[in-house]
Order: sequence, then structure tokens, then C-alpha cells
Amino acid sequence: MARKRRNYDAPSEQPDALAARQREHRLKERVKPAQPADWRTDPWQLCAEALDAIDRLRTKRSVGYSFASVDEDLDTIEERVKRLAWGPED
Repeated sequence: MARKRRNYDAPSEQPDALAARQREHRLKERVKPAQPADWRTDPWQLCAEALDAIDRLRTKRSVGYSFASVDEDLDTIEERVKRLAWGPED
């Protein structure tokens, strides 16, 4: 019985396609929010919340707040940006 030859010309077998799929997977893993936005969530509102948190950080930096307080705002910004990128849940 003859061995079936592998078709390396198929799009899924090409190194560029493989690298693109791996890159997309890594990006999705990094960007996935802890809680996706509800489908009714306004993306402008999410952005405004992130910008508000950035403004709070600027104020805290100038006043000299604790790192815990700054970390909380950074976490808020990170989650809002992830939700914007991820989009609404299905």
C-alpha cells in the first residue's frame, strides 16, 4: 500500500498561516477579559471609564497616593481596555 504524501501547499500547513494562527491565539489569551462586556454595553462608556481611571492615576501620582490604590486603578483600566478589544459576549 502506497503512503499518502502530505500536502504542504495546503493553507493550514504553510508556516506563515501557522505563525498567524499562533499569534492570534496568543493575542486572544492576553486580551481576554475576566468578564466580557454585556452585549448592551456601550463601548464609549467603557472607554470613558478607562479614561476616568487614567485621570485618577494622574491625580494620585501628583499627590503621592499608595501603590495599592494606584494598582486598583491600573486593574480597572486593564479590564476596560480588554473588554473594548474583546467585544460583547455572544
